[in-house]
Amino acid sequence: MEASSSLLMSAPPRSSPAFYCHEQLRQQFASKPLLVSARAATIVSTLSTLRLRAVIGYVPAPQRALLLKDALIRLGPAWVKLGQMLATRPDIMPAPHRAALRELHDSVPPFDGEVAMRVVHSELPNASTAFKRIDTTPVAAASLGQVHRAELADGRRVALKIRRPGAADALRLDAHVLRRITEVLASSKLASPAAPTIVDELMAAAFEELDYTREAEKCAAFRTLYGNEHGVVAPAVHRHLTTERVLCLDWVDGAKLDDANALADVGASSDAARSELLRRGVRLSCKQLLGVGLMHADPHPGNLLATPRGNLAYLDFGACIVVPPPDRAAFARSIVHFMNRDGARLADDLHALGFLPEEADARKAATALTEALQRDDDSGGSGDGNGGSQMAITRAAAAVVSALSQPDIGFRVPQRHATIARALASLEGTANALYPGFDAVRAAYPDAVRELIRADDGELLWQLSVDERGGVRWDRAKALLATLRGAAEQRRQQRGSVSSSCSSSSSSSSFGKFLPDPREEKEDAELLARAAESAARRLLSPDADATRHALADGLRASLLGGGISSATVPSIASVGRISRAAMRLLSRAPKAWARVARVPLRAACERGILAASRAVRTGNI
Repeated sequence: MEASSSLLMSAPPRSSPAFYCHEQLRQQFASKPLLVSARAATIVSTLSTLRLRAVIGYVPAPQRALLLKDALIRLGPAWVKLGQMLATRPDIMPAPHRAALRELHDSVPPFDGEVAMRVVHSELPNASTAFKRIDTTPVAAASLGQVHRAELADGRRVALKIRRPGAADALRLDAHVLRRITEVLASSKLASPAAPTIVDELMAAAFEELDYTREAEKCAAFRTLYGNEHGVVAPAVHRHLTTERVLCLDWVDGAKLDDANALADVGASSDAARSELLRRGVRLSCKQLLGVGLMHADPHPGNLLATPRGNLAYLDFGACIVVPPPDRAAFARSIVHFMNRDGARLADDLHALGFLPEEADARKAATALTEALQRDDDSGGSGDGNGGSQMAITRAAAAVVSALSQPDIGFRVPQRHATIARALASLEGTANALYPGFDAVRAAYPDAVRELIRADDGELLWQLSVDERGGVRWDRAKALLATLRGAAEQRRQQRGSVSSSCSSSSSSSSFGKFLPDPREEKEDAELLARAAESAARRLLSPDADATRHALADGLRASLLGGGISSATVPSIASVGRISRAAMRLLSRAPKAWARVARVPLRAACERGILAASRAVRTGNI
C-alpha cells in the first residue's frame, strides 16, 4: 500500500501544468506588466466594490457571503477554486461565508459543448475512431472542467472530463496577481505576514487539479488500495485516452446520495440501506486518514453514488491527497491525547502537524489546551472513551481552536490539513443530506479505534486505557470494548433489518445488496486478539511495573472483600484471549491465587497477572 501511494507524493515536474512556483510565475509575467496591471485592477475593483457596499450600507453577514460567492464566479474559474478552498478554512473565513462558498461546488456554469469537442479532438487525434459517440451537452460542470457522457468504439460507456480552455493560463495569472497583492498588503501591515504563504498553499492545491494525468494516477491508486473494501468501487482509467486536458474513465451508473427518487430506483431508500452506505464512507475515510494515507478530499453527495449493485462509488479524484506516515501517526496520537485530555502532548501533536508555527510559545499552548479541555469536561465534554456525540466533539474542537487562536500562539490550518478538513466536512454534509439522524462522529469512533490498533499493534490503545501513574482507566477500557462490540451488534441488527425488508417486499427488492460484510466481524476479532497480545507484552515489560501493581492491588482488595466482581474488573471477560486466561485464574480465587509460590496476596495477584500474560504471549491458552 505504501509503495502505491508513494508514487503520488512526489511533486509534479516543472513542465506539468500542475507545478506551482511563485518565483517561476514572477519571471513568466515580468515581461507582461500591462496584462498583470489590468487583471489586478479588475480584481481589486470587484472586491473593493463588495467592501464599499458593506461599509456604506449595512449588509447582513449571510448576504455579504452570497455577494462574495457571486463575485468569485464573475472573476472566473481560478477564483471559484479559491472560494471552494476558503470554504474549508475556519482560520480565514467566518461561518456564514464558508456556508455560501460551499455552494461553489455545483453552481458553476458550463462552457460550450462544441468548444469541448474541439479540445477532445486536439488532444486525442484518434478520437473519431476511438469513440462511437460523445454527447456535446455536459452532465456536470466544475471550476476547472466539465464531464461529458461518451461511448467507446467497442460499446463501453465512459465519462470524459474536459478541462476548460484557458483555465491553466487564467489560474497562473490570477495566482501571480493574488501573490503580489498579498505581498504588498503584508509589507504594509494591512494583512498577516503569513498571507503570501497561505496563497502559496491554496494555489499549489489548485494547480494540482490542472493535470488530468495526475488525477488518473490518483484514481488508479485509489482502486488499487481500496479495491478489496466491501461495497466500495471506483471507475477504471483508460490511460490511452487520457492527457493533461482530457480524462477518460469508465461510466458509473448510480444515484447521487442527495437524490431521494434516484436512491429509491437503486433500492437504497430504506434507513438501513442509507445508514450502511454512510457507514462504508465513514469506515473508508478513517482507513484513508489513519491507515493507508491516500485520501479522497471531496466526498460531497455529487461525488458519491449508490450503484444498482449495492456499492458506494467514488468519483472525481482531482482533489485526492496523500497523508504521509508521520502525519498519520500524529493524527492517531492526537486522538488519544485529545481523549485523555493531555494538553501538553496534544500541543506537541499539533506542532508536529503544522497547526502551531515553530515560533509558537509551546508552554502557553499546552496550558491553553489543558484549560480548554478541562472547561469542556466540566460542561459535560466528550472525553469519556465513548467517542462522544457529534455535537460534543464539535464543541470540544471549537474550544481547542479558540484556545489556540491567541496572537502569541498563532494557530493556523496548513493547506494539506485544510484539505482533510474539507473531506471530513463534505462527508458530514453528505451524511446530513442522506440520513439526518446519522451521527458521523459516533459512527467513526469504532473505525478510528480499529485503525489505532492497526497502526501500532495497540500501543496507543494502551496509552488510552492506562493513566500516567500506571493505573487502568477501567471506564475507558470498558467503553472502548463496548464500542467495538456495539458496532458488531449494530451490523448484525442491520443485516436482520434489511433482510426483513427484503422478505416483506412484494417485489424482488434490492435492499439486500446494501448489507454489512460479515467478514468485518472476523477482522474485528483478529484486531482484538492483536490488542490483547499487545497488552500481554506490555504487562510483561519493565515499564508496566506500576500497572501490574495497580491490577494486583485491585484484585487483592476484591479477594479480601469476598471475591472477584465484574464491577471491580469491568469488561475483562471481553478482552479476547488474554481475558479467557485471566478469568480461568480468577475463577479459582482466592485459594488458587494464594497457592502461587505461597507468597503474600499482592505478589500472588501480580504473579497471576504475569502468568495470564505469558499464556497469551506463548499461545498456551
